[in-house]
Amino acid sequence: MSTMHNLRSARRSAFRLRPHVVSACALAVLACCPTARADLVTFAFTGEVDFVMDSSNLLGGNVVIGTPISGTYTFDSTTADASPDPRFGGYIGAVQMLDGTLGPFAYSGPSGPENRIGISNLSTDDSYSAIIGAMLQGHLVQFSVSIADDEAAIFTTDALPLVPPSLQVLESKNIGFVAEDIGLNVHGQLTSLTRIPEPIFSGGVALIGVLFMRRGARSRR
Repeated sequence: MSTMHNLRSARRSAFRLRPHVVSACALAVLACCPTARADLVTFAFTGEVDFVMDSSNLLGGNVVIGTPISGTYTFDSTTADASPDPRFGGYIGAVQMLDGTLGPFAYSGPSGPENRIGISNLSTDDSYSAIIGAMLQGHLVQFSVSIADDEAAIFTTDALPLVPPSLQVLESKNIGFVAEDIGLNVHGQLTSLTRIPEPIFSGGVALIGVLFMRRGARSRR
């Protein structure tokens, strides 16, 4: 009887995961998920128009102040930095796909020569911009998303960010369409900028990290 009892106990012990093993597995999973570099990364965005100039009537009066803007762009996170200056990142041809809507109109890209993502990581301020050629109503326009932080707390290097910073802490968050040859200028304010699918915990961790960095930046002044 005691022999059978000992065998059962041994089996139970063999299949019982010890706490330190579980912890190690969990840490390994977490280490892989938010920081792993994928080749293609997609950012989704929304915004709202706050200025319209349409000299050629390309949009026929259908885009006004308050018109919603939405879309996604996908970029290759392994694109080489074309800038030798460590304070600036220049990622030419990084964007692989752009799709979205401006009010009732669809736009898509990349089209034409414009296709770059720029990073500025200075001691005084940080900025990010994606400038992409796009087709809108059969015309080539320049689409752009740009954000900036006056306290230089959103970037620590000029590398391509795999998760965008929280818009809550930014002083500048712009989106727009420009075609100088036909007098088109549609400007708006970003209301959201997120990675899809969103990495586990990335939003909260990114916001907390930026808030601590901004607090440190203030204390150094």
